[in-house]
Amino acid sequence: MSTADDSEERRVLRPGVRKARREEEDRQARQAEREGMVRDLETMYTRFKEVSGDYGDWKLLDLSRITCVEFPLDQQPPPVAETFFIPMTKKELDQHPPGFSDKFTRSSCGKPLRWHESDIGRHPASSVFQRHSDARSLCTYMNGLFYTKREISENGSSNMLRRLAGWWPGSFDLGNPESLIDDEFHPDIFNSVIYEPCNPFVSVKSKELPHVMCTLSNGLASRDEALFRSEFMTILAIMITQLRKPPPPDTIVIPVKVLSFFGREGRILEAYYNGRVRRLFIKVSKLQDFSSDEGVLHNSELFLRHMASKCEGNPESPW
Repeated sequence: MSTADDSEERRVLRPGVRKARREEEDRQARQAEREGMVRDLETMYTRFKEVSGDYGDWKLLDLSRITCVEFPLDQQPPPVAETFFIPMTKKELDQHPPGFSDKFTRSSCGKPLRWHESDIGRHPASSVFQRHSDARSLCTYMNGLFYTKREISENGSSNMLRRLAGWWPGSFDLGNPESLIDDEFHPDIFNSVIYEPCNPFVSVKSKELPHVMCTLSNGLASRDEALFRSEFMTILAIMITQLRKPPPPDTIVIPVKVLSFFGREGRILEAYYNGRVRRLFIKVSKLQDFSSDEGVLHNSELFLRHMASKCEGNPESPW
């Protein structure tokens, strides 16, 4: 090949080399950004792990780079950049009634949640454990509804609600490389006798959409205008774990939804971390009552629609 041909080849390849170099520099910058976010979140986690109280007031949390905002469950969220979950509307849920030909669906939908009163709750020392037991019952109940079969056509065909909504079971198992919470966090989170995360889910498009959802049972007395250490530590452990993993291209946001139950009350939290301003944002709903038949009927449907949320948003940037 002549010298002129060599010069022409170099001229043609040079733009491609520059492009590859820019892409590698962008990848390294994004990885450095992820590592910085992990360090920030680890600092937050350590702070809440060492705190003496069980909860933090919203106003005090703002000093720790945590912003809490009210989360109206009965309203569809606006189409803005920081919206990562779009709940199923009541109309959409009604279009997929339970498929009662399925035995599990008949069992889950045909038997409303019934509370069993016992003397154990009357003793002050046992009230925490009674509330935790009730909260676990609500977690199990909502998880069962999420697995019910739903009719998808007039000919009687059906599918699980979680599949219709685009969610896949995740894992919190110790030693599982796919676990949504690293093993190092298990002693803090899963060895407690008063709270426990359970029922993890990931998006069926998890390689593009890193959204995570789970339930959380608490034995502590509920409080509006305050978030509990169990809620913070669960959210932070999930975010840290997912950001440490080999990421999908450019992913720097891990949206997390938690259905948090306190005895016979529950609320929903949605969280994401904005690494550009180094602040954790958490949307917090009001506590909803599940203690009566009417409360269970109304709020279980409301929570179910939020469990069946569609994953949205740009995981590359929340703003």
